[in-house]
Amino acid sequence: MFPKTTYPDEMRALLLTASEGNALPLWQAVPLTSALAALPAGTLRDYFPLPQPPEEQLRRTASSEETGAVYRLCALLVRLLSGKEMPERTGPSDRRAVLRTLAAEACPAGEEALFRLLDRGLRLEPTRRFPDRDALLSALREAEEEVNARVRPGLCLRGTAGVFAGKTLSLAPPLTLGRQPDLCQLIFPPDTRGVSRRHCWVELVWGTVLITDLHSRYGTAAGGSDLSPGCPSPLLPGQSLALAGGAQAFVLVRE
Repeated sequence: MFPKTTYPDEMRALLLTASEGNALPLWQAVPLTSALAALPAGTLRDYFPLPQPPEEQLRRTASSEETGAVYRLCALLVRLLSGKEMPERTGPSDRRAVLRTLAAEACPAGEEALFRLLDRGLRLEPTRRFPDRDALLSALREAEEEVNARVRPGLCLRGTAGVFAGKTLSLAPPLTLGRQPDLCQLIFPPDTRGVSRRHCWVELVWGTVLITDLHSRYGTAAGGSDLSPGCPSPLLPGQSLALAGGAQAFVLVRE
């Protein structure tokens, strides 16, 4: 979602949102954390205030740059998801309770996957954390797929207007909606007015369906809001997806 070598304005805006005590959803928080993981470790400390790893707080032998970065990134993810700092002075059992509660609130479709990841990344003993940022990113990808695998099978689009009205279509993101058969997976007839050849993109990020308008001529709306081209927006069960000003419309259902 974010370039891995720059700080675009959108990334800065999300970091500012979190710094003001606001929580971010998983589909924004994890890509932001992953993008930051690609930056030099020192940048994390300079750009965003993060809790020190316990070994640095106690002035013991400093953690390696990598295990310290893993701790800071996981602490950042907690901050992004909760809008609150991770308590710095808690025992292992208290810390695990905090993480389990956060994981259940942020990721009800697969809280164990998120809990296991945060629990390891925030271990008090550096040698028990992920050995480096690449290992953390790999674990994030695996945890996301575990969550998505639970959500994906029951997702459907139910047509409410247009050529698919009255039909229920299984939704297996990622896929593109549009008129061009070789580029789209949900294909509209060639003469469907208001639907572009590649109209919008549907993906599943940490159990949340995201819709991105692909610069279509007549636009896309998700959950009642018109989408800005190229900017993903969540579509929750029960909400509508509308193309061509509502001439073609669906509701997202989870069976």
